[in-house]
Amino acid sequence: MRLDLCLILIAVVTTLLYGLLVVRDRVPTAGLIVLAGLCLVPWLLTGRLSYATPLDYPIIALLALLPLSLSLTFDQSLTVPKIQALVLCVVFFYVIVNYLRHFSRLKLAILGIVLLAFILPTLAVLATNWAGSDFSLPVRAMNRLTALLPFLSRFSAGGGIHVNTTGGTLAFFVPLLLSLLWDNHAFSGAFLAKRRKATLWAVLYKLLICLALVYTLAILVFTSSRGSYLGVLMGIFAVLVWKDKRFLWLIPIGVLVFAIALFVFANGNLADFIALLDTSAEGDTVPVRLQYWQRTLFMIQDFSITGSGIGTYGRVFDELYTFNTFSVLEYPSFYAHNMYLAVAAGMGIPALILYLSLFAAFATMIFTTVKNAPPIVRVTLIGLSSGMLAHMVYGLWDN
Repeated sequence: MRLDLCLILIAVVTTLLYGLLVVRDRVPTAGLIVLAGLCLVPWLLTGRLSYATPLDYPIIALLALLPLSLSLTFDQSLTVPKIQALVLCVVFFYVIVNYLRHFSRLKLAILGIVLLAFILPTLAVLATNWAGSDFSLPVRAMNRLTALLPFLSRFSAGGGIHVNTTGGTLAFFVPLLLSLLWDNHAFSGAFLAKRRKATLWAVLYKLLICLALVYTLAILVFTSSRGSYLGVLMGIFAVLVWKDKRFLWLIPIGVLVFAIALFVFANGNLADFIALLDTSAEGDTVPVRLQYWQRTLFMIQDFSITGSGIGTYGRVFDELYTFNTFSVLEYPSFYAHNMYLAVAAGMGIPALILYLSLFAAFATMIFTTVKNAPPIVRVTLIGLSSGMLAHMVYGLWDN
């Protein structure tokens, strides 16, 4: 019991510190000291800091690279907040690992996921810079909200979150919620079978997931993030095929539909067809992204081992990789538009290898566990892995 209360307290403190980081771009030193002290309590109670996972070695290696990255960074004021965010995320990961060591707590984890699927889209509505969306409704809605409640403007202080970032975050939830919704009564069988009014609770549970799924999808659509759209489609397809192999027939059907659309709308010209689809309110089309990627490869070539420092991409490129004498007048290239290239540019190729090994370890855990897992665990793992796939596909186009 004491360990559980400590883990809950660590989770609360970590969440509060991350909230401060989002608002102020810096975590108070006192807060980090308190968090470090709390993290030592489980070791005093149990004799170990955490249960082991296959992700431990890549995580430890990445954390070991952080001091080097900080010492060599182009701008410490940009790197420190990113390092703090990474450390807080690692702490939260291990809180989850240690708290969910009992099967009965999976119910709380699932309900927590569904709750997050309401909270994060709501925060996204308030904190996103909707000027980058192809839709005018979010901008008009936020203008009216901030006129009625001026304090809401604080959420988007500093320009707000980019719509693509919001889309990439929400893309993770759509396949996950779909898997939880299509569970063949796994949740009811595991947690509601012996409860009074089990049918009513099961209906309320499914209704809650439906509302979360529709709400998340609606906000995701308004982001106009094509990378997120593509990631969600891949994630949904993974859920469908994983649960029923007959959905593989969607592949030839999709190829046929694409071929018909290609000839109907572009007379068989692939470049013209892509141009029809590849529109953006900010002009970040595929050719523009190709330029971003090429620039990033130049940076990786120059900082291949150590990287330029996490979070410094925009300033490094604007000051070192522009040939315009009046570069300060240009809009800086703040990010690489590719999650994997961004890691290599920020921390070097060794960090990219470790980063990819995290996904490899995650996939190994999923495929090792899902074979003999109870139905509700299988449903959750399918959703988590498909949601991660959606985010990774999004990461090919943004970061």
